[in-house]
Amino acid sequence: MDNRNERDTNNDEKQSSAELGNEPEDSGKYEKREKLTNVDLPEVPEWKFERPKRKPPGTKTPDESKAYSALGLGLTLAFGLVVPIVLGVGIGAWIDSKFGFTYGTVVGFLVGVVLSFMLMLRIVKRMNL
Repeated sequence: MDNRNERDTNNDEKQSSAELGNEPEDSGKYEKREKLTNVDLPEVPEWKFERPKRKPPGTKTPDESKAYSALGLGLTLAFGLVVPIVLGVGIGAWIDSKFGFTYGTVVGFLVGVVLSFMLMLRIVKRMNL
């Protein structure tokens, strides 16, 4: 209750000083606005903006088509080499831990390498057709 009484007395003091005219409530707000309106601003420059013309959807330049084809081929080769090997090692390690074998990871790695090379041969054959 003591805190509430202190707050009430502080609010009463602020209200009474504003009522007496000792402190105007909005002191300084309008002065700043007047200072800003007296400043001479430069003229707005004229600027003609034209949007670039769009190509119809589905039309690509030959360079863009080659770039996208090369990007797709590169990503396919990269994932085709990495993913089978990682999966083979992961499955081999799981078999090692589950059944207590000692060479499951090595066998999984070798199976992954064989599968990745088979996938690469498929991709190269499809590319040459």
